[in-house]
Amino acid sequence: VGGLDVEEYGIWFSRDLGAGGKLAFAVGFSTKDLATAAPAAGGDQETTGGSISWLHPSGWNVTFATSNVENDAGKDSDFNYVKVGYKTGKHAFSADFGMGDDQVAVGDEAESLGFQYVFSPTKAVDLYAGFKSVSLDRAGGVTFEDIKTVTLGSRVKF
Repeated sequence: VGGLDVEEYGIWFSRDLGAGGKLAFAVGFSTKDLATAAPAAGGDQETTGGSISWLHPSGWNVTFATSNVENDAGKDSDFNYVKVGYKTGKHAFSADFGMGDDQVAVGDEAESLGFQYVFSPTKAVDLYAGFKSVSLDRAGGVTFEDIKTVTLGSRVKF
């Protein structure tokens, strides 16, 4: 797009572990030449990230994800996320927590906390509800109101 120079690489893996459950992970890397996007910025921006998920036959599951962005202009950021859940019959519950540092501005510290529920009355229908709270602390005494959202919805699979 407009001469933007980007390279991306990724690998994915999933495996049924039999009595040990299911495991899936992915790792990715991207490099972007910032000079082609904004000549005044110059340099490169590199993004590295990955995630791993495990579903135990008992219904317990866990996911962890992380990413790191580094650029030659000195603005680096990190994000880490963990989710723990439990699935039994037609019901699934989960809680997640995420932390991001320096995502928009140096010194930013963001956190998110969420709770989710899914009811699947049939293989083709999911009904879901969720709550998420997101906060941002910025260096220099800038204050922001926390954002709280409630989500209700459904999904029909064809």
